[in-house]
Amino acid sequence: MMLAPLAVAQKAGSKKPSDAAKPPGTAKPTAEKVMERRLKDLQVELANFEAIFGPEHVETLKSATKLANFLRGTGDLAAAERNFRRVLAGFEKLSGPEHIDTLAAEENLAGLLWLKGDMGESERLFRRTYGTKQRVFGAGSKTTLVSAIGLSGVLRAKGDFTAAGNVMRSVVEISRREFGPEHPDTLVAQRNVAIILSQAGDDAGALKMLEEVQKTREKVLGMDHLQTIRTRQDVAASLSKLGEHQRAVKISTASLAAIEKQLPANHPETLNSVGTHARILAGAGDAAGAVQHLRRTVNGFSLGFGKQHPNTCIEMLELAKALQKKGDKAEALTVAKKARDGFAKAAGVENENTRAAEKLVGELTKK
Repeated sequence: MMLAPLAVAQKAGSKKPSDAAKPPGTAKPTAEKVMERRLKDLQVELANFEAIFGPEHVETLKSATKLANFLRGTGDLAAAERNFRRVLAGFEKLSGPEHIDTLAAEENLAGLLWLKGDMGESERLFRRTYGTKQRVFGAGSKTTLVSAIGLSGVLRAKGDFTAAGNVMRSVVEISRREFGPEHPDTLVAQRNVAIILSQAGDDAGALKMLEEVQKTREKVLGMDHLQTIRTRQDVAASLSKLGEHQRAVKISTASLAAIEKQLPANHPETLNSVGTHARILAGAGDAAGAVQHLRRTVNGFSLGFGKQHPNTCIEMLELAKALQKKGDKAEALTVAKKARDGFAKAAGVENENTRAAEKLVGELTKK
């Protein structure tokens, strides 16, 4: 016997039997609740290690590192900095300034300061770590090259493209010699050089290098490997900067579709690809398309990292710019203010991103 549909059998506004049968407290927790629970677990773990081993034991410092990394991931950069500084001081006392754990702690702090916008101290720490690793492990060691990449990154963020490029080119040369021209680390270094060239205004040079990386990755990894697909979208972004918008949109559209076939919709790599595609659409004059894709990245990063995480705020700022181009000034202003407040909370009012968002707010409030 067929039963009548449930919606027909119940009165408007009454509870569904499935809802009534659910025991209390079984609703799926929100992302914020999950993050709160994880934070509490890490804080309890650290307190337990401190009580058992003491504040400067290696296990306690490792637990503090886990907490600091989590705080950085949630966008609480001030609390993350306090914990990273504690870990560095602890390892310096416990193991000495040249121990690998101390150097890792120093790099963690340098990276966090970079994210906060404190480029001066970040550069100083990266230079110190890089110099120590060169002396202790050698210039060709993988751990030394990681420090070189960090140093190059902060120099690039400061706008010192010449110094950043010199450091990264040395990484490419060493990687080719130590690992070979087709090694993944060599190709990552080449891609980084291309990014520096692009930011320095040499988009043609960047495109040439990215096409070389793409060709090698297609040969070594195959056409459908994620790194190959990402490189194709990098090429599309360079083409966009060179004004070849139609070709750039076509390549980027195919790249995003290929990534979406392999990764979940809200995976960080998928969202990064969506964000890149949005910027390419904006460059091509498709403000509506850019807004559509940037709404997706803002929502995705909000769910994954929180509404005031730096990654979320970066996408908010891009969304505000796209809304401005689209003519939605009121919403653009609202979004720009949210981005500004998020940047300010995470990294302070003097942070470069905070200032950029404040500048946009000023433009949007002009009559």
